[in-house]
Amino acid sequence: AADITLLHCVSAYPAPVAEANLSAIAAIRKTTGCKVGWSDHTRSPAVVERAVHHWNASVVEFHLDLDGKGAEYASGHCWLPEEIAPVIARVRESFLADGAGFKEPQPSERADRDWRADPTDGMRPLRHIRPVWEGAA
Repeated sequence: AADITLLHCVSAYPAPVAEANLSAIAAIRKTTGCKVGWSDHTRSPAVVERAVHHWNASVVEFHLDLDGKGAEYASGHCWLPEEIAPVIARVRESFLADGAGFKEPQPSERADRDWRADPTDGMRPLRHIRPVWEGAA
């Protein structure tokens, strides 16, 4: 099953977003032990992104019309290149936000690290409420 990928789809053209039933991706994966992807007929960026990021679709297949003049495009389930390109870019970019899985200072935070942390107790941003904590208020 490791070399097989099954695709879940709703065979309507276009498929209504509310009928995408993306949770079936997990059910098919559990039942078959195969990788499962999403065959999109919705033309909804939200559905594609949810299939990948929430339901872990291992692949997304979509219908592409190069110029918007094909009969399939007129039926409403095909993407144009300029429509799908930003969706693909967002899906790829959003993986960058996952991080390492533990809390640590990020490279972009390091420049402000000395300013933010008092060398004696690391509380510089909270200095104004320190007397309250120490019982002086």
